[in-house]
Amino acid sequence: MTHNVFAAIQTNLKHHAERTLLTIPNGRQLTGSDLDRESAILAGALMGLGLEAGDRVSAQIEKGWMNVVLYLAVLRSGAVYLPLNSAYTNSEIEYFVTDAESKLHICSSDRAEHVESLRSQIPELQVLTLDHESGTLIDLFDAAKTSGQMSDEVVSRVADDLASIIYTSGTTGKPKGAMITHSNLAANAKMLTEAWAYSSDDVLLHALPLFHVHGLFVALNLALMNRWPDDHASQIRPRSGALGHAFGYGHDGSPDLLYSIVG
Repeated sequence: MTHNVFAAIQTNLKHHAERTLLTIPNGRQLTGSDLDRESAILAGALMGLGLEAGDRVSAQIEKGWMNVVLYLAVLRSGAVYLPLNSAYTNSEIEYFVTDAESKLHICSSDRAEHVESLRSQIPELQVLTLDHESGTLIDLFDAAKTSGQMSDEVVSRVADDLASIIYTSGTTGKPKGAMITHSNLAANAKMLTEAWAYSSDDVLLHALPLFHVHGLFVALNLALMNRWPDDHASQIRPRSGALGHAFGYGHDGSPDLLYSIVG
């Protein structure tokens, strides 16, 4: 039995294959089946680049639906997701990427040249770009989608394997990477789901990909708790600045894209 948290998510994505889980500003709606398939496509493409279980994938990217697919694909492949605030400077990014020994870094095209210069310190580092609806990550995804390249595999992980690294703010010294395991994410999602009293009477309407990895996992993990929303609305906002780092909140913490989980 795998403890990869994506396996729990996938079970319920398949159970709710035809339900719209994510609505994006261009009007496109992604169902459970869509998210499962598109994460499989991107996971296959990333593994085709040589990404292996335990490799660090750092991401400093702006808001967008591809952030959700990327996060799921990284989990699915057994790699470790390292979200970075879009407001971090190049020197800060250099510290995080080298300290974590990232195998793959994803950033906006205007930051790529600086990160690529870090290969002298991390020879295996690869860099992909993501600028809203364009970039080499999108190109990689589209090529894999066209060719039919995908990985249905959910890489097996044990409970204590890393799922994510979240860096502290560094207010009392150098930022330190908090090691978040697959079991940590699962336990956190279960606790918050119970504490916030989600039920089948709720619709979760919020900036889904803008949440910290914990928040995103809680949202997707409504499936794990068998509490997919139905027909009433509740507004969810990040409870601290840290919650915005993973999926594109800028330093002001204000979302500019609206995503929804709907019944």
